[in-house]
Formats: sequence, C-alpha cells, structure tokens
Amino acid sequence: MSRNLLIVFATSVILSCAPTVQTMSSSPGAGLRAPESGHAAVILVRTSHFEGRALLADAFIDGRRIGSLAPGTFRRVDVGPGAHEISSAQPRREQKVTINAAAGGTYFVEVDIHMAPLGAEAVVRQLDDGSGRAAVSASRQVE
Repeated sequence: MSRNLLIVFATSVILSCAPTVQTMSSSPGAGLRAPESGHAAVILVRTSHFEGRALLADAFIDGRRIGSLAPGTFRRVDVGPGAHEISSAQPRREQKVTINAAAGGTYFVEVDIHMAPLGAEAVVRQLDDGSGRAAVSASRQVE
C-alpha cells in the first residue's frame, strides 16, 4: 500500500514539472465577440492561481477534445443550440457540466485542476455572466 502511495506521489511531482507551451492571442477581449449566426459561444476559462499550475487542463465538449488550458487562459468554441456536455478529466476524477445553449447566447465554463491528497482532480463549473466576463478579461485566449 505505501509503495503505491509513493508511486502516485512521485508521478504527481514529476508531472507537475512538465512544461506548458501554448500559443496565446494578444487581445484577451477577442473571445467576447458575438457568436456566429444561429450559434452560441462557449468560453472555457481557467483562472490563474498557484494550485495545479504546472498541469494542463484538457477540455472536452460533447466528448470531443477542444484542447488544453494553462492557468490564465481561455478557449472559445461556437456551438449549435441545444444541450452540450463540457467535461475535463484528470487521473483521479472526471467532472462534467451540461449547458443548454440558445442561439446568440454566450456561456462561460471554468475548467480547472485542484490538487487533492492523492493527486490532481478536474473541476468543471458554469460561471454566471459577470464572473465569466471578469475571468476572461484577466486571461489570454489560446489559439
């Protein structure tokens, strides 16, 4: 048992040192433009904080990988109207949230990583409009 915990701990330490390279947009407000006609905008944002900083959070919409998010970054995806499942997974925990997108709407979803005693856990939650816009304005868009 203690050997397994040691392996999990060592793996977490090694993975937390992994480099995070992403292409960033120079204008953080670009993600707040209106969605394409007949579509909704889903903005996946990862706030910048120390916990889990060295790990990338992989984001999925309806089971399709959208990409990774480093702390302080966001991705924007236009989707058709209807229910959409946003998810993220880490080795110890997957989390999902479903949004019901209306054409012309903008939806903010935080995709993050929190560290637990035995490793990283995914966190996914829908943000209200004000919190989402504030998170995006403090972040850089990943291309």
